[in-house]
Amino acid sequence: MVKILPIAVMAVLLFSSCSTYQYATVSSSNLDMNDLQEFEFVNDTVRIVYNFYGENAPVTITVENKLRVPIFIDWHNSSLIVNGRSVSYAPRQINIEGTAYGNSYNYGNGGGGYSSGTGNLSAVASLPPSVDFVPPYSYFTRNPIGITNNFIDEVPDEAYQKVQYSVTDGYSIPVKAAVFTETSSPLRLRSYLSLSIGNRDAFPVAYEHSFFVSQLIQSNQGPGTMWMNGNHRGNQYFVMKASRGGAAAGTVVGGLLGGILIIGAVANSANTTDAGN
Repeated sequence: MVKILPIAVMAVLLFSSCSTYQYATVSSSNLDMNDLQEFEFVNDTVRIVYNFYGENAPVTITVENKLRVPIFIDWHNSSLIVNGRSVSYAPRQINIEGTAYGNSYNYGNGGGGYSSGTGNLSAVASLPPSVDFVPPYSYFTRNPIGITNNFIDEVPDEAYQKVQYSVTDGYSIPVKAAVFTETSSPLRLRSYLSLSIGNRDAFPVAYEHSFFVSQLIQSNQGPGTMWMNGNHRGNQYFVMKASRGGAAAGTVVGGLLGGILIIGAVANSANTTDAGN
């Protein structure tokens, strides 16, 4: 039986992007995933959730307080360790908002004379707090850092295989995919969170969790096509590289989501099948 591709799918595939995309799937050897494919740690004190979904791998962390006393998250003493390199979760950028006023005066006739100018700047500098307060029986979500805006180019071409990626029910598109173990992964992450229970000055409790890139997918189809089924999963992210005008530069910066770290990507083997099948 011949299947007819839906018009919506045909329209997206017809106007293929002039960019190349690298899709990544993140895995963990010590954390389970919830129904949203987020990584979750739970004990009697806290529930910690990690979500990597989106462009340039935003690391979204949720801390739920299960106690009758407050919990304090110390971002300054918490880090994301990327392939052995520690990057602080605390922001290092200051946002300045303000207005500049100025006046200019010209003394003399014609084109000659003397000119002078005066001005002033009224501005407010703000830096997100390095410690966040989580009241009893509540949760707090923060997106302190992004992982990468650059492709992982260290993976050899022979590591990729041509497979069919399921776009929507009954329809798929050809992509290139590479699969990794935790040992062979080009990107390994460790999250180190420092929490104080009951009092800000209490002795901190450290929570450490590990992640790694388990698959990379490369395609000229954007997320509107690849994620057409609407299943936004917390273990996937993507990076875009312009096919014309050069690739986007990767910048090593710690701190806010606007700051980006050169790292890698992954893709989901569960959504791919061998092209020969």
